[in-house]
Amino acid sequence: PRGRGGGGGGDFNIWYGKKLGRDAKEALQATTRLDPSRDTGRTMATSRGERFCVFFAQGRCTDGPKCEYQHRIPNAEDDKLLSNEVDIFGRERFGTDRDDMGGIGSFSRENTTLYVGKIPDSSKDRDVKKQIREQFGAFGELEAVRIPEGRTCAFIKYRYRGNAELAREAMMGQTLTKGHIILNIK
Repeated sequence: PRGRGGGGGGDFNIWYGKKLGRDAKEALQATTRLDPSRDTGRTMATSRGERFCVFFAQGRCTDGPKCEYQHRIPNAEDDKLLSNEVDIFGRERFGTDRDDMGGIGSFSRENTTLYVGKIPDSSKDRDVKKQIREQFGAFGELEAVRIPEGRTCAFIKYRYRGNAELAREAMMGQTLTKGHIILNIK
C-alpha cells in the first residue's frame, strides 16, 4: 500500500515507513531500543524452542509473556538449531546477498560479522571502540571489533550467527552516542 508522504512530494510506502526511492543515507531514528537486562523474559515460546521475536530485538514487543516468540539473547544451543535457510527470527534467507549488502543475508554462507558505518571518528573520540564493545556486546559474545584507521566504520565479529542477526536488528536506526548520526548496519 502506498499513500502520500508529507512534504517534498513523491510516494510514501506506509509498510516501510519511508518515501519510495529515498536515499539510504536518510535513515530514520528508531523510537525504541532493546535493553536485554530489562526486556529479556519468559514467553509462550520459552519452553517450545520457537524463533526469536523481531519486535523484542527492536525493543518494541507489546505482547510480553504472551508473545509466541523468544525474548532473550541467543546462545550456542540456538545457533546449533539454526537452519541456513532462515535467520534467527524465522525470515527466509536468499541464495545471494542484496547488492547493497543489506537485508537478511545469504543461505550460501554463515556470516557473523557486522559492518557498522557512520560511527564517530575514532581519532577524535578515543572511547568509540569501548562504546561499540559495550553496546554491541550486550547482544552476545564478541570475537573482535576492528576499526580501520582513518575510517568512520567498524567491523564487529560475533561468535554466533544468531547474535549477529539479533544485534543487527536491535541497533538498526540507533545512534552510538546521544546526538550522533544514525548508524548504518549491514
